[in-house]
Amino acid sequence: PYRLDAATTAIGARVTCGRTFPAGEGVATTLHLLRPSGGALTEVFRATVEDHDHQRGPGDELDVLATVAVEPARRAAKGAPAGLADVVVRRTTSRSRIGESAAPTRTTTVERFAWDGARYAPAR
Repeated sequence: PYRLDAATTAIGARVTCGRTFPAGEGVATTLHLLRPSGGALTEVFRATVEDHDHQRGPGDELDVLATVAVEPARRAAKGAPAGLADVVVRRTTSRSRIGESAAPTRTTTVERFAWDGARYAPAR
């Protein structure tokens, strides 16, 4: 569960899908945050949290791992309940060339999503 405020908890569901293509294969996992609303679950956020792309021949090998955290809101969006938390995605991407001994290059990005009154949207 993801505690968004004292009275609101979202349920996290992870869905993993494999894919195969002529030059390789991969697998991706997406996190869906679902908020109980009127006896139903409403999706309020979605992010890819893991993505692996492995080539069979010369080319890039790509691994993306992300963590999703709920953090105190930086500022309440217009119409958002006071104190509803932000969702923060920290994504680390590792890229390497198949057949090369060089260390992979890694980059890290951080994205913050704020409650817009109906769902989480990129914070501005």
